[in-house]
Amino acid sequence: MDILIDWEDDEESSMHELGSFQDLVDWISEFNRVWSGKLKYILEQTKEPNEYLFYEYDTKKKEYSVGTIKKIGEKAHALSAAVHELVIGAFDRYMGEFGAENES
Repeated sequence: MDILIDWEDDEESSMHELGSFQDLVDWISEFNRVWSGKLKYILEQTKEPNEYLFYEYDTKKKEYSVGTIKKIGEKAHALSAAVHELVIGAFDRYMGEFGAENES
């Protein structure tokens, strides 16, 4: 009996969709507005086309977390589960503190 294993090795198969890229940009602005002085969020384009670094900077601890996000079409994709958790964690924190009524 032969067993064939097909490993998905392409970058896109390991990405985690975050939703609309424009929504991500808007949410980052909202996060920076409500957590001014505590946390700072940055989305910075790299030298690669459609590739961005997402930073979460804790201004009190002077620590940051960073991960790569790729824009494919109109969608934003985290390149790892850890980056996906970083972005979704910020969104969940926002919803927990401010609720849906403050959505931008």
